[in-house]
Order: sequence, then C-alpha cells, then structure tokens
Amino acid sequence: MQRKRRNGSAKRWADRLAEYRTLSREIRHDRERLAHLSDMLQREREGTPERVLPLREALEFSRLRLVENLHHCMAEMEEVQAFINRMPESELRRIFTLRYLEGYTWQKVALALGGYDESAPRKKHDRYLRTQDPPRPVKRRGALREGRSLADGATTPGSGRGSHRKPSGTSR
Repeated sequence: MQRKRRNGSAKRWADRLAEYRTLSREIRHDRERLAHLSDMLQREREGTPERVLPLREALEFSRLRLVENLHHCMAEMEEVQAFINRMPESELRRIFTLRYLEGYTWQKVALALGGYDESAPRKKHDRYLRTQDPPRPVKRRGALREGRSLADGATTPGSGRGSHRKPSGTSR
C-alpha cells in the first residue's frame, strides 16, 4: 500500500504536469527559430569578414542557446511521460494522458472514460497525486548555462568539444 504524502508534493507534480502542453509549444517554436537561424547563417557566407564574423558568432551563440533549451524542454516532457507510464492502473494512465498529454478538459476526460461525472476522474487524479513523492528537478546542462561564450569553446550540448576549460597558467 502506498504511503500518503504531504499535499505540497501533489501541487508540484500538478504544476509539472500542467506545463507539459506549454513545453510542447515551446519546443515547436524553438525548432522554428532554429530553422530561421540556420537560414540566416547560410545567407551570411557572403560579405566582408569584418561584418560576417561578429554576426556569425552572435547567430551561432543564439543557436546554441536554443539547442540547450530544446534539450531541457524535452527532458522535462520525458519526465512527465515517465511519471504517467509508471502509474499502476490503466485508468489512471488514461486520466493523466487525456488530461495532460492530450489537453482534454475534465468533462472530456470523463466522457472518454465512459461517461463518468467530471468529478470522478478529477478525484482519482487528486488522490493519486497526494500519494506521490515530489518530482526531481530537471537540471539544465551545458556551457551556455555557465556563462561561457563561443570564444571560450562553448559547443552544442553533447558534442564533447569545449566541455571543460583549460586551467589558467598552463599550456597544452
């Protein structure tokens, strides 16, 4: 039998679940911005080096920030999906999937489950959340979070290059 938890952890999971749809829209928007930046980077191949280099570096820095944000948003979404997939009952998984992943209203959730009054799935949802441990925070990773620039060797997350700094006063 599961142990009851403080209501505070239920609130934190509810916040994270409610943010799922917003994260999905943010990912879509960031991908569009990345495509636009990539187009701009391709067009900037012509021109004088004095003009192109600073603009290219600024565009690349923006691109890296977007990539890092995409990684963070996707990690948040995967955490929510894993939380739902770990639920012990099929009906619970359906309630949470319909409500958060599909964006249904409570009335639509109730109808999809076979015509329950909307308070039934909502109560089951609330009872389950009260039994859960608080979610672990998803940590942001990457050189840009640490305030590093391209000149310091910042690269896209996971590329392996520029992931550490050379100690000052030493040579390689």
